[in-house]
Amino acid sequence: MAKVLVSESNLYDIADSIRGQLGTQREFTPGQMSEAIDQISGGGTITVESLSVTQNGTYTAPTGKAYSPVEVNVAGGSPPAAAGLSF
Repeated sequence: MAKVLVSESNLYDIADSIRGQLGTQREFTPGQMSEAIDQISGGGTITVESLSVTQNGTYTAPTGKAYSPVEVNVAGGSPPAAAGLSF
């Protein structure tokens, strides 16, 4: 394996990020960082929900939920059917 030069401040930044993700104050040697990163769990579950739009406006997600904003302009009644949209 090739030897590389890494600045001390980069190692502190990496360790700080690991501590923040794991919620710990533990110190890590460079050799322990890989194992510590493996202990970081994923970001959660994504659930897709459908909404019926009947008028112009802005949708506000309930507390604890995030959404991808979509601007809706309903002209003359109901919006047209979605034509093969995917996100």
